[in-house]
Amino acid sequence: MSEKSHKKAGRIAIPFLVTVFISLIIIGGIAFYIYLRIRPGDKKPKEPPTRTPNVVLSPEDNHTVLFIYDDQSSGRASTTFVLMRSVPFEAKKILFVGIPSNSICYSESKKAQISLKDEYEHGGAPAAVEFVNEALSIDFDKYMVLDHDSFKYICDINGSVTIPVDIPLASFEGDGSSESLDSELVIKYLTYNKFNGGEPERAYKAAYVASEIVKGIGGDVLSQNIDTYYASLSSRAKLTNITINDYNKKKSAIKYSFGSISPTSNHTLATWLTLDGTVSGNDFLPSENFVSSSLKDYFNDGDND
Repeated sequence: MSEKSHKKAGRIAIPFLVTVFISLIIIGGIAFYIYLRIRPGDKKPKEPPTRTPNVVLSPEDNHTVLFIYDDQSSGRASTTFVLMRSVPFEAKKILFVGIPSNSICYSESKKAQISLKDEYEHGGAPAAVEFVNEALSIDFDKYMVLDHDSFKYICDINGSVTIPVDIPLASFEGDGSSESLDSELVIKYLTYNKFNGGEPERAYKAAYVASEIVKGIGGDVLSQNIDTYYASLSSRAKLTNITINDYNKKKSAIKYSFGSISPTSNHTLATWLTLDGTVSGNDFLPSENFVSSSLKDYFNDGDND
């Protein structure tokens, strides 16, 4: 091949190579851009499906607590006793029963007649629990003593409590109309010492108010915030023997059971009952078969803890 032909081939080859090189850069750039747009690493991973906790309920999840409102500084009515029976298993309900402070019963262990008021004044909350066990033939040991601040905290969870006001209270007429009361007025209502029915009436109204507070909170809200409520209430309580270990044993059942109650359902989360018994002078004698008759749906599992 002549020298002239070599020069001509060289002039053709150089532009060709440059063109190929530029084309590779352009094609490679487009491919790299597309890769960056669609590469798996840039895709946001899908949220895993919500898993329902595998909670198996049993009668052992049911529990009983005696709540005692004790604020002697108020100078009003005597101590208030309300028994709470929580039944996450099957019933998904919370029952409140007011125990009149002037209740009496015959104690087999002491072979003598005893009164709730005297037992509490001399032996504190544990003695009050023992009295309720004997009077109602049940078996539990948990209690929580509330003072003004801790009970006010419970009332303030919803901001107010709507109840029929049938006593002279603040500016209300006291004709039984439903009124929305703040925590201070609720406390004044429950510590009123001149109800026509005396201590038995005050006791069952305390149970009614407790049930209204819980119903106002609602099962879903109770489930979602039970950890906060327990921590706040236990730190504010005047006295309690409910430990964090006790709470941890019950909380999964409470969250699962009460959290499954829709706010729009007809299910009644909390209810209350009047303690059957006989008024004798200044004393109240609870009915011996109250639990076996009126409370059988709440205590029929044989577990009263």
